[in-house]
Parts: sequence; structure tokens; C-alpha cells
Amino acid sequence: MRKIRRKREKRKRNIVIISVFAFLIIMTGGYAAFNTNISLHAKGNILCKGKSAKEIMEKNLVTDGSGIYKDSYEDGRYVYRGAEVNNYINFNDELWRIIAVEANGTLKIIRWESIGQMSFDNKGHRTTGYCAYSGTSCNVWAATANMVGSPEVFTGDSASGVVEADSNLNDYLNNTYYYTLSNDAQKLVVNYDYNIGGVSHTNVKSTSYTMSQQLEDEAKYKWNGKVALINLSDFIRSNSNNENYCDRSYGSHENNYVTTGCLNTTWIRTNLFIGWTLTSYSITTRSVWSLRDYESGVDGNSPENVSPVVHLTSELKLCGLGTESNPYEIVK
Repeated sequence: MRKIRRKREKRKRNIVIISVFAFLIIMTGGYAAFNTNISLHAKGNILCKGKSAKEIMEKNLVTDGSGIYKDSYEDGRYVYRGAEVNNYINFNDELWRIIAVEANGTLKIIRWESIGQMSFDNKGHRTTGYCAYSGTSCNVWAATANMVGSPEVFTGDSASGVVEADSNLNDYLNNTYYYTLSNDAQKLVVNYDYNIGGVSHTNVKSTSYTMSQQLEDEAKYKWNGKVALINLSDFIRSNSNNENYCDRSYGSHENNYVTTGCLNTTWIRTNLFIGWTLTSYSITTRSVWSLRDYESGVDGNSPENVSPVVHLTSELKLCGLGTESNPYEIVK
């Protein structure tokens, strides 16, 4: 009996020893694989030194279809046009998209999800000067005192006068939202001169109204700051359809923007996240162009989606493919 008991105990000890040995082998192998995986990622990051946004643009230029184009209206500027473009970028640990690379090398990007619905300007916030005619809200992004050059008045189609304060949305984006960005993200954002001039519905619907004229109207007034919105012209210039004025204005002949098929040849999806633009609807003093309702101005007091736009420094480098699954990563 004792001999049998000793054999059993010896067998148990052997099983325990073998089990512990096997466990150690598995753990050691797993740790090595984990370390190898980390090392490969680290090496990958080291190997990718990144390229400037302009270098990426110049290397991938196209002349038709979806992709990166030289801007037809501003020398040295590049824009993404078409329905399927690889312009995704990871910024602030969020998915954004590149609208353009400016002539000075800065990246104009837009958050690819609304931060919520807000009014452009609350009713009764501004009631004198240019804004006195609205009776509800006011459609100008910034006070005239805060515009570049501090013009005496802001002029639309039918009204002119001093704008006494920034819009509520301007105030929120630059004094509240901006400080929700991480410190690293804030360091990448640069001040930029944004065009905030007005565009009338009559002009935009006219086949004789060129994009050059629209850009001139938008550029009549400028505001310098960190966080803004997309321009109406950005939306139009994102279209790769050269027919029916899709890349020039909103209308052609008797057709409106919907029936020309222009909405199918731009990456900017108006029915998803993007609402307010910077561009005032200059026939009245209360309405702003919105990409939800792109054929008319929307009362600034109405709730619309807000997708912030910022400019990032020209000094950054990018790695990645720009696809939704492999967006551009900013190399520090």
C-alpha cells in the first residue's frame, strides 16, 4: 500500500511540475509576443517621419474625379473634391477631415461630427446698428470692432451699420469649446483670417455669378481667430462635377442644386453633421447660409448642427493614408 501511495504522490508531483513549466512557457511566449508587437509599432512610428501636408497634396494631385486638386481660384492652395476622398485626420483624438491646405501651408480641417445643435445668434443678443433691422437674431459672425481692419460698418444687400458684438456661436466656440480641446491639440491650432462677408441668394442662383465673385463677396470682411465654421464657398469647391456649375455656384439655368446631381459628387454630406456656415445670407440681416437648407438662409436663432473648423500649423507632419480606417496621424 505504501508503495502504491508513493507512486501516486510522485505522479501528482510530476503533473504539478509539468503544469507549472507549461504555464511559464506560455506566459514567457506571450510576453515576448506582446513586446515584439509593441516594438513593431514603435519602430513603425520611428520609421514614419511624416511629410508636410503640401508634400502630400503635390504628390497625389488629380485632374478629374475624386481627389486632391489645385485650387482654381487661389494660387498655392489645394482642396479635396469629390464624393470619395481620403482626407480623414485624427485630431484631438477625434475624426476630422481636411478641407484644404492653404497657400501658407496651414491645414483647414472640420470636425466630422456635429458637437450639437445651437443657434448662430440668440434672439435679442444684438439689437442696434446693422442688427437693428433683424428683430430676431443677427447674421454676422463678429463685431465690426473685432473684424480685421475694424471697419466702421458691415454692409449687406439692404442694410449697413455697426455690429456691436460677436455672435453667440462665435463666443461659445472660441471661449468655451476651444478650451475643451486637449493641450496638445490647442498647441496645433493657429489664428487665421476667416472670410465672413455675405452672399445673396439672388447672386448664388444666377448663372452669371462666378465663384471668383462669390469669393470676393465672402472676403469683403474678415475675422481673425481660432475656431470658426465652414464657408459656403468651401462646400461648392468640394464638388468634382464640372458640369451644371456644380463647382461654381448653386444653380444652373432652371435647375436647382438638387436636380443637377451636385450633391452626389461632394464628400461634404449636408444631411449628416454640417449645418451653419460663416457666410451670412445678405438679403436679410437675420439669416445665415446653412448646409442643411442650402437653397435659402436660415434664421440665425434656429437650432442647426455645428461642426467646428480650425486651421492647424504648417509645421506639423503627417503619417497615414487619410482613409477612415487609417486616418492621417500628426507626427510631433
